[in-house]
Amino acid sequence: MTFEKSSRTVDHTFDTIIIGSSPILLIEALYLEAQGCRVAIFEKGQLLGGAWYTKALWGYRTVEMGCHYIDRRERAYFFLKEFLGLELEPQARHVLWQDTGNDPGRYERTGTIRNGLRKLIEFMLMGRPMSRDFYDVLAATKEKDIKALGCSLRNLIIPQPYFYPVGGCKAMMEAFTNKINSTSITVLNNSGVESVTVPRNGKLCRCSVGGQRYFSREIVMGQHASARITVDGLALKQGTKPCNIHILFRIDGQKKLDFDYLDVARDDWLERVQDVTSYSRYQKESAGSEVLICCHLKEENVANIADPSEIFGYLIELGLLRENAKLLDSKIQVYASTSCIHNNELYKMEPVLNDSLRVMRTWDLGISIDYYYERWRSLIGAGE
Repeated sequence: MTFEKSSRTVDHTFDTIIIGSSPILLIEALYLEAQGCRVAIFEKGQLLGGAWYTKALWGYRTVEMGCHYIDRRERAYFFLKEFLGLELEPQARHVLWQDTGNDPGRYERTGTIRNGLRKLIEFMLMGRPMSRDFYDVLAATKEKDIKALGCSLRNLIIPQPYFYPVGGCKAMMEAFTNKINSTSITVLNNSGVESVTVPRNGKLCRCSVGGQRYFSREIVMGQHASARITVDGLALKQGTKPCNIHILFRIDGQKKLDFDYLDVARDDWLERVQDVTSYSRYQKESAGSEVLICCHLKEENVANIADPSEIFGYLIELGLLRENAKLLDSKIQVYASTSCIHNNELYKMEPVLNDSLRVMRTWDLGISIDYYYERWRSLIGAGE
């Protein structure tokens, strides 16, 4: 189920214009509409969801195009189940320690007992998967964060699983589709916002989209929106850079290491690796021995991806795939955007913008839902 750009005449004035369509922005759109606002969503892609979308690929009806997880937040899980009616299932999340040795400054005081113990621990962890909770204990100890250490120790002693929708992000976006289709929210796909003008004199904000101008009292955007922003005649400086680089592999073979979702610590290439096979719906009865693996690469490697087979070989080298695994095909997805959340000029101006422009936290679904939970809890009634 997809949204199509409306063929009817679209109004050009709204209470709120939302730029982008990540799940967090969609929830905000539904919240504002429930408050009686006239809301429009502008999405530059064909589908809503930002990076949370699937596409037909390699004979599969739906393939996850991103390496997704939902950070462990009980209120976020509760919200997704109650508001969207999603069925969630545990998702094992581990960490693979791969020390590339490219951080020469981390042992400034070489020879001390503490550094010697740290080196010994890292050597013992090399190339071995550990629970995310154990890794968090190590990280909190290193950062001397007492609060985080206590929380991590509690999770290590009494494991609390991570959860993910049973049908993957496909199920999530279908739930959003049903919600939005039952409202008066205007959805415009294939409509990237080129520029945003925000006055401070009480006039309406203006968005330029494909030669058309749209007006609203308020503009809401995620921190990765790429529109040019002008506030009271001052153009904010923003540099576009790669935000997420995903490579999806279609593999004939089997995993050597049993994992659902894997963070890769201290590595030059990989951030995360996810087995997305179970979230794909087949057009055929069986995919045989095929496995679909999605990798999230570090940002600085976007210019170095000449041959995805190198990354595939690295997965074998790390012991994630069996040595006889064969690469059948691959797909690279690069999301280039501007990180508005780090724009200091914008944040300095926010106190005087009078809610004309809001930048929402959209970097992690679990953390972000938990952050905005009190604002949105009316969508699920009394809440917990």
